[in-house]
Amino acid sequence: MKNKLSWRHHYIPQFYLKGFTNENNEFAIYDKQQNKIKDKLFSPKTHFFEKNRNIIEIKGEKSDRIETELYQEIDNDISNLFEEIHNKDADFLTPYNLYTLKLFISFLFWRVPKNDELINEIIDKYDFEELGFKIQHKTSKKEASEEIKRMFKNDPAVRKMYSFILPFKTFNVGYNENEEEMWKAISDNTSDAIRLTSDAPIITLKKDVFYDKTQKIIFPVTSNKLLFYGETAKQGKLSPNFYIDADVAAIHNATRYVCGPNKDYLEKVVQLYNLRVEFNKTDEIIPDLFEHLK
Repeated sequence: MKNKLSWRHHYIPQFYLKGFTNENNEFAIYDKQQNKIKDKLFSPKTHFFEKNRNIIEIKGEKSDRIETELYQEIDNDISNLFEEIHNKDADFLTPYNLYTLKLFISFLFWRVPKNDELINEIIDKYDFEELGFKIQHKTSKKEASEEIKRMFKNDPAVRKMYSFILPFKTFNVGYNENEEEMWKAISDNTSDAIRLTSDAPIITLKKDVFYDKTQKIIFPVTSNKLLFYGETAKQGKLSPNFYIDADVAAIHNATRYVCGPNKDYLEKVVQLYNLRVEFNKTDEIIPDLFEHLK
Protein backbone atom coordinates (compact mmCIF):
# COMPACT_ATOMS: atom_id res chain seq x y z
CA MET A 1 0.00 0.00 0.00
CA LYS A 2 1.38 3.42 -0.98
CA ASN A 3 2.01 6.01 1.69
CA LYS A 4 -0.59 8.75 1.85
CA LEU A 5 0.72 11.99 0.41
CA SER A 6 0.78 15.14 2.50
CA TRP A 7 -1.45 17.95 1.28
CA ARG A 8 -1.21 20.87 3.73
CA HIS A 9 1.92 22.51 2.36
CA HIS A 10 2.89 25.59 4.34
CA TYR A 11 4.75 28.13 2.25
CA ILE A 12 5.26 30.09 5.50
CA PRO A 13 6.62 27.60 8.05
CA GLN A 14 4.65 27.15 11.23
CA PHE A 15 7.72 27.63 13.43
CA TYR A 16 8.06 31.15 12.00
CA LEU A 17 4.36 31.95 12.38
CA LYS A 18 4.50 31.01 16.07
CA GLY A 19 6.53 34.18 16.59
CA PHE A 20 3.41 36.23 15.75
CA THR A 21 0.95 34.50 18.06
CA ASN A 22 -0.47 35.58 21.43
CA GLU A 23 -0.09 33.78 24.77
CA ASN A 24 -2.58 31.15 23.53
CA ASN A 25 -0.50 30.47 20.41
CA GLU A 26 -3.13 32.08 18.17
CA PHE A 27 -3.16 35.07 15.85
CA ALA A 28 -5.69 37.36 14.22
CA ILE A 29 -6.04 37.13 10.44
CA TYR A 30 -6.73 39.82 7.86
CA ASP A 31 -7.89 38.56 4.46
CA LYS A 32 -6.69 41.20 2.03
CA GLN A 33 -8.65 39.83 -0.91
CA GLN A 34 -11.88 40.05 1.09
CA ASN A 35 -10.76 43.21 2.95
CA LYS A 36 -11.95 41.59 6.14
CA ILE A 37 -10.51 40.66 9.52
CA LYS A 38 -11.77 37.24 10.52
CA ASP A 39 -13.88 37.00 13.65
CA LYS A 40 -11.96 34.20 15.37
CA LEU A 41 -8.30 33.74 16.28
CA PHE A 42 -6.37 30.92 14.65
CA SER A 43 -3.40 28.64 15.17
CA PRO A 44 -0.49 28.69 12.67
CA LYS A 45 -1.61 25.34 11.26
CA THR A 46 -4.78 26.85 9.77
CA HIS A 47 -3.33 29.44 7.36
CA PHE A 48 -0.42 30.20 5.05
CA PHE A 49 -0.55 26.89 3.24
CA GLU A 50 -1.64 25.79 -0.21
CA LYS A 51 -3.25 22.43 -0.84
CA ASN A 52 -0.86 20.08 -2.69
CA ARG A 53 1.41 23.02 -3.55
CA ASN A 54 4.57 20.91 -3.66
CA ILE A 55 3.23 17.72 -5.21
CA ILE A 56 5.19 16.78 -8.32
CA GLU A 57 4.92 13.90 -10.77
CA ILE A 58 7.96 11.74 -11.57
CA LYS A 59 7.59 9.01 -14.18
CA GLY A 60 3.83 9.11 -13.79
CA GLU A 61 3.87 8.81 -10.00
CA LYS A 62 2.96 11.64 -7.64
CA SER A 63 5.47 12.59 -4.96
CA ASP A 64 5.51 14.96 -1.98
CA ARG A 65 9.28 14.70 -1.53
CA ILE A 66 9.75 18.46 -1.94
CA GLU A 67 7.53 19.09 1.06
CA THR A 68 8.28 16.12 3.32
CA GLU A 69 12.02 15.83 2.70
CA LEU A 70 13.57 18.95 1.17
CA TYR A 71 11.60 21.71 2.86
CA GLN A 72 11.27 19.65 6.03
CA GLU A 73 15.04 19.30 6.29
CA ILE A 74 15.51 23.05 5.89
CA ASP A 75 12.77 23.80 8.41
CA ASN A 76 14.20 21.35 10.96
CA ASP A 77 17.64 22.97 10.72
CA ILE A 78 16.33 26.52 11.16
CA SER A 79 13.39 26.11 13.55
CA ASN A 80 15.60 25.81 16.64
CA LEU A 81 17.08 29.23 15.97
CA PHE A 82 13.64 30.82 15.71
CA GLU A 83 12.55 29.20 18.95
CA GLU A 84 15.65 30.61 20.64
CA ILE A 85 15.08 34.08 19.17
CA HIS A 86 11.42 34.03 20.22
CA ASN A 87 12.19 33.03 23.81
CA LYS A 88 15.22 35.24 24.49
CA ASP A 89 15.63 38.99 24.78
CA ALA A 90 19.35 39.04 23.97
CA ASP A 91 20.82 40.29 20.71
CA PHE A 92 20.24 37.52 18.17
CA LEU A 93 22.39 38.83 15.33
CA THR A 94 25.53 36.78 15.94
CA PRO A 95 27.67 35.77 12.92
CA TYR A 96 26.30 32.21 12.96
CA ASN A 97 22.72 33.35 13.39
CA LEU A 98 23.16 35.84 10.56
CA TYR A 99 24.20 33.03 8.21
CA THR A 100 21.16 30.95 9.25
CA LEU A 101 18.78 33.90 8.90
CA LYS A 102 20.16 34.74 5.46
CA LEU A 103 19.61 31.15 4.38
CA PHE A 104 16.06 31.19 5.71
CA ILE A 105 15.22 34.51 4.03
CA SER A 106 16.68 33.29 0.74
CA PHE A 107 14.58 30.12 0.67
CA LEU A 108 11.48 31.84 2.01
CA PHE A 109 11.60 34.47 -0.72
CA TRP A 110 11.29 31.81 -3.43
CA ARG A 111 8.90 29.62 -1.44
CA VAL A 112 5.92 31.98 -1.27
CA PRO A 113 3.22 32.10 -3.98
CA LYS A 114 3.79 35.84 -4.51
CA ASN A 115 7.06 35.07 -6.30
CA ASP A 116 5.88 32.16 -8.46
CA GLU A 117 5.56 34.48 -11.44
CA LEU A 118 9.08 35.81 -10.89
CA ILE A 119 10.42 32.25 -10.82
CA ASN A 120 8.78 31.53 -14.17
CA GLU A 121 10.21 34.75 -15.62
CA ILE A 122 13.72 33.71 -14.57
CA ILE A 123 13.30 30.16 -15.91
CA ASP A 124 12.16 31.47 -19.27
CA LYS A 125 14.82 34.18 -19.45
CA TYR A 126 17.99 32.29 -18.50
CA ASP A 127 19.61 29.12 -19.84
CA PHE A 128 20.69 26.35 -17.47
CA GLU A 129 24.33 27.39 -17.91
CA GLU A 130 23.58 30.98 -16.92
CA LEU A 131 22.22 29.69 -13.63
CA GLY A 132 25.34 27.65 -13.01
CA PHE A 133 24.47 24.09 -14.01
CA LYS A 134 24.15 21.93 -17.09
CA ILE A 135 22.43 18.78 -18.32
CA GLN A 136 24.63 15.99 -19.63
CA HIS A 137 24.52 12.27 -20.35
CA LYS A 138 25.11 10.19 -17.24
CA THR A 139 27.92 8.05 -18.67
CA SER A 140 29.26 9.84 -21.74
CA LYS A 141 29.08 13.28 -20.08
CA LYS A 142 27.98 14.66 -23.44
CA GLU A 143 25.99 17.87 -23.12
CA ALA A 144 22.26 17.52 -23.76
CA SER A 145 20.75 18.75 -27.00
CA GLU A 146 18.69 21.94 -27.10
CA GLU A 147 15.56 19.84 -27.51
CA ILE A 148 16.25 17.91 -24.32
CA LYS A 149 17.05 21.13 -22.49
CA ARG A 150 13.72 22.58 -23.55
CA MET A 151 11.97 19.42 -22.41
CA PHE A 152 13.58 19.67 -18.97
CA LYS A 153 12.88 23.38 -18.74
CA ASN A 154 9.18 22.86 -19.42
CA ASP A 155 8.80 19.92 -17.06
CA PRO A 156 6.60 21.00 -14.11
CA ALA A 157 8.69 19.02 -11.62
CA VAL A 158 11.93 20.65 -12.82
CA ARG A 159 10.36 24.10 -12.68
CA LYS A 160 9.23 23.43 -9.11
CA MET A 161 12.82 22.53 -8.15
CA TYR A 162 14.01 26.00 -9.13
CA SER A 163 12.84 27.20 -5.73
CA PHE A 164 15.84 25.29 -4.34
CA ILE A 165 18.30 26.54 -6.96
CA LEU A 166 17.48 30.24 -6.98
CA PRO A 167 18.26 30.94 -3.29
CA PHE A 168 21.93 30.22 -4.02
CA LYS A 169 21.96 32.02 -7.37
CA THR A 170 20.15 35.20 -6.41
CA PHE A 171 21.17 35.66 -2.77
CA ASN A 172 24.71 35.62 -1.41
CA VAL A 173 24.06 33.21 1.44
CA GLY A 174 27.71 32.75 2.42
CA TYR A 175 29.76 34.92 4.75
CA ASN A 176 31.07 38.20 3.36
CA GLU A 177 33.74 40.33 4.97
CA ASN A 178 32.36 43.30 6.93
CA GLU A 179 28.84 42.14 6.10
CA GLU A 180 27.68 42.82 9.65
CA GLU A 181 27.76 46.53 8.79
CA MET A 182 24.91 45.95 6.32
CA TRP A 183 22.59 44.32 8.86
CA LYS A 184 20.75 45.60 11.89
CA ALA A 185 18.46 43.82 14.33
CA ILE A 186 15.91 45.69 16.45
CA SER A 187 14.25 44.11 19.49
CA ASP A 188 11.34 45.82 21.22
CA ASN A 189 10.47 43.99 24.42
CA THR A 190 7.69 46.31 25.56
CA SER A 191 4.08 45.19 25.74
CA ASP A 192 3.34 47.41 22.72
CA ALA A 193 5.54 45.32 20.42
CA ILE A 194 2.91 43.58 18.28
CA ARG A 195 4.30 43.62 14.76
CA LEU A 196 2.59 41.88 11.84
CA THR A 197 3.74 39.45 9.20
CA SER A 198 2.16 38.26 5.95
CA ASP A 199 2.20 35.64 3.21
CA ALA A 200 5.02 37.68 1.63
CA PRO A 201 6.99 38.76 4.72
CA ILE A 202 10.22 39.86 3.03
CA ILE A 203 9.88 43.51 2.03
CA THR A 204 12.43 44.64 -0.55
CA LEU A 205 13.04 48.06 -2.04
CA LYS A 206 13.83 46.54 -5.44
CA LYS A 207 12.10 43.61 -7.09
CA ASP A 208 14.97 41.65 -8.66
CA VAL A 209 18.17 42.90 -7.01
CA PHE A 210 19.05 40.96 -3.91
CA TYR A 211 22.00 41.11 -1.49
CA ASP A 212 23.98 43.89 -3.11
CA LYS A 213 24.71 47.37 -1.81
CA THR A 214 21.79 48.96 -3.63
CA GLN A 215 19.16 46.68 -2.12
CA LYS A 216 17.32 47.20 1.14
CA ILE A 217 15.38 44.52 3.00
CA ILE A 218 13.05 44.56 5.99
CA PHE A 219 12.10 41.25 7.55
CA PRO A 220 9.92 40.76 10.66
CA VAL A 221 11.61 37.96 12.59
CA THR A 222 9.01 37.82 15.37
CA SER A 223 6.28 40.17 16.59
CA ASN A 224 8.89 42.17 18.53
CA LYS A 225 12.02 41.73 16.42
CA LEU A 226 12.87 43.18 13.01
CA LEU A 227 15.84 42.62 10.73
CA PHE A 228 17.13 45.19 8.24
CA TYR A 229 19.59 44.95 5.38
CA GLY A 230 21.07 47.93 3.58
CA GLU A 231 23.91 50.43 3.58
CA THR A 232 22.19 52.62 6.18
CA ALA A 233 21.14 49.78 8.47
CA LYS A 234 23.45 50.85 11.30
CA GLN A 235 22.44 54.49 11.50
CA GLY A 236 20.69 56.01 14.51
CA LYS A 237 17.42 55.36 16.28
CA LEU A 238 14.36 54.79 14.14
CA SER A 239 11.26 56.95 14.32
CA PRO A 240 8.27 55.41 16.16
CA ASN A 241 6.31 55.96 12.94
CA PHE A 242 8.62 53.50 11.22
CA TYR A 243 7.01 50.52 12.96
CA ILE A 244 3.50 51.53 11.93
CA ASP A 245 4.71 52.13 8.37
CA ALA A 246 6.38 48.69 8.37
CA ASP A 247 3.09 47.04 9.29
CA VAL A 248 1.19 49.02 6.65
CA ALA A 249 3.85 47.81 4.19
CA ALA A 250 3.30 44.24 5.37
CA ILE A 251 -0.33 44.51 4.29
CA HIS A 252 0.62 46.15 1.01
CA ASN A 253 3.18 43.44 0.25
CA ALA A 254 0.78 40.61 1.07
CA THR A 255 -1.04 38.57 -1.54
CA ARG A 256 -3.88 37.53 0.75
CA TYR A 257 -3.17 36.93 4.45
CA VAL A 258 -1.70 39.13 7.19
CA CYS A 259 -1.50 38.04 10.81
CA GLY A 260 -0.56 39.38 14.22
CA PRO A 261 -1.05 38.63 17.91
CA ASN A 262 -3.40 41.55 18.62
CA LYS A 263 -6.67 41.90 16.72
CA ASP A 264 -7.30 45.50 17.80
CA TYR A 265 -3.91 46.60 16.53
CA LEU A 266 -4.42 44.72 13.27
CA GLU A 267 -7.72 46.57 12.76
CA LYS A 268 -5.98 49.94 13.19
CA VAL A 269 -3.26 49.10 10.68
CA VAL A 270 -5.85 47.87 8.17
CA GLN A 271 -7.66 51.18 8.53
CA LEU A 272 -4.43 53.06 7.78
CA TYR A 273 -3.78 50.88 4.76
CA ASN A 274 -7.29 51.40 3.42
CA LEU A 275 -6.80 55.16 3.68
CA ARG A 276 -3.79 54.77 1.40
CA VAL A 277 -5.93 52.78 -1.01
CA GLU A 278 -8.73 55.35 -0.88
CA PHE A 279 -6.37 58.22 -1.73
CA ASN A 280 -4.44 56.20 -4.33
CA LYS A 281 -1.20 56.35 -2.32
CA THR A 282 -0.24 52.67 -2.24
CA ASP A 283 2.68 53.04 -4.67
CA GLU A 284 4.40 55.25 -2.12
CA ILE A 285 4.13 52.82 0.81
CA ILE A 286 7.36 50.86 0.38
CA PRO A 287 9.56 53.77 -0.85
CA ASP A 288 8.30 55.86 2.10
CA LEU A 289 9.11 53.02 4.49
CA PHE A 290 12.73 52.84 3.38
CA GLU A 291 13.07 56.61 3.72
CA HIS A 292 13.18 55.94 7.48
CA LEU A 293 16.47 54.10 6.98
CA LYS A 294 18.29 57.03 5.39
